[in-house]
Amino acid sequence: MANDEKDPRTAWRIEVGKRLMLELERARISQTDLARRIGYTKQLISHWGTARSEITLWQLYCLDRLGLDTHFILTGKRAWPPGGALQDHLSATELMGIAQKLNETALKIIKGSG
Repeated sequence: MANDEKDPRTAWRIEVGKRLMLELERARISQTDLARRIGYTKQLISHWGTARSEITLWQLYCLDRLGLDTHFILTGKRAWPPGGALQDHLSATELMGIAQKLNETALKIIKGSG
């Protein structure tokens, strides 16, 4: 079922991938440039965009450090002006709380109770 679009985790990866590509377009950053800037391959960036690979919390943090709107990438909602990095708006404790909630939500989805 992992490749089935009805699988909640796959559906989540598809939506995150679409929003990542929209955010890269908004920021005028190519997949190749993003890969170079964060130390990953263009193929991995492409796989995020097509839901073939799941983005990790560390990788999201790397995107955030570049000024990409990771809140938008994850939720589809902009919580601050585009280009504002998450760490500019939240403390380390708040960031850890968000990471914990994301992890708990992902586990609920995986278990089918979310």
